[in-house]
Amino acid sequence: MLVARAVARATRAPLHADDRLQEQDFGAWTGQPWATLPDAETAAFAADPLHYPPGAGESFATMLARLRHAWTRIASSAENTLVVTHAGPIRCLLHIAGATPLDQAIGASVPYGSLHRFEAR
Repeated sequence: MLVARAVARATRAPLHADDRLQEQDFGAWTGQPWATLPDAETAAFAADPLHYPPGAGESFATMLARLRHAWTRIASSAENTLVVTHAGPIRCLLHIAGATPLDQAIGASVPYGSLHRFEAR
């Protein structure tokens, strides 16, 4: 929220928080180095990154569903909207907005601090 608050302050634009734009919930994996995670779990995640809930958290498919609802609200606005979020939601939006097939969106590179433009169709 720090970046979003700073942009809103600098541009005098309204700030709206939407929990649906939060990063994927990685459950028990949150904050853990990849090398310390159980091999069986990381193998299951690698085999089915769409449906496997990492760390008993949220699957990509579940995150995608919540992002679809957020995108519906964003895309219906007559105003341009700046969304400040994380890599997982951006990957979902790449697919939802029609720019990227799902299998590519799941593993898409989303560099830290990158900007992505989406247009409602």
